[in-house]
Amino acid sequence: MARHNDTSPEGRSVRLLRVGEQFRHILSELLARGEVHDALLTSTSVSVTEVRMSPDLRHATVLLNRCWRE
Repeated sequence: MARHNDTSPEGRSVRLLRVGEQFRHILSELLARGEVHDALLTSTSVSVTEVRMSPDLRHATVLLNRCWRE
């Protein structure tokens, strides 16, 4: 049985990975359409690289990557 505090992909259930991936796609779409009302997120280009869901699916940790424009 996987430990709850294991953050490696092998330690997370398929359900948590699947829900996290769906959440990542939804967040990416919202950011692309400009529907996020946050000055920091709208002033720069970001990509959602990973979403880690809690075992009870109540909390999500979102990892963003800032894309620099030149």
